[in-house]
Amino acid sequence: MRADVHLRAGDPRAALADYEHALDLVTNEAERRYLATAHRLAEEDPVPAFRKSPPELIARFDELAQLAGDADRKLMFGYPVSVLRGNMFMGLHEDSLILRLAEADRAEFLGRYDTGLFEPMPGRPMKEYVVVPPSLVYDDAVGEWVRRSRTCAEQLPAKKPKKKG
Repeated sequence: MRADVHLRAGDPRAALADYEHALDLVTNEAERRYLATAHRLAEEDPVPAFRKSPPELIARFDELAQLAGDADRKLMFGYPVSVLRGNMFMGLHEDSLILRLAEADRAEFLGRYDTGLFEPMPGRPMKEYVVVPPSLVYDDAVGEWVRRSRTCAEQLPAKKPKKKG
């Protein structure tokens, strides 16, 4: 549903309009209850708008992406990400670099650096992703973690491309 996309993009007014339009169309009572609840929650707790990443962080991301070899560079919610066979493993979110790490690497990373799991919204962690501390982003040592992140993505099954339209 487009309302979810609008909420994640920080546009609660468009999401509310989508929910209202869907409520006009749906006749199934269970679906109507779901939509009414989603509409109410969107009114009560709109998703905050995300800030753009600074240009110098985007430039650093592009440098680090070269370490990831043949991975694809895409935009997700307006932020650059590196994707291998449909699996994101590195990206930016606001002023943070995030990496997807295997469980052992993630434990080592979190034990070594003063950081945490990536939470795009408070209370909603993406448990496989860590936030790279700002002091590490511009340090050469981050390259090893980028390579480990790509290795993690190599171990994941390829995702089938989504059909357009």
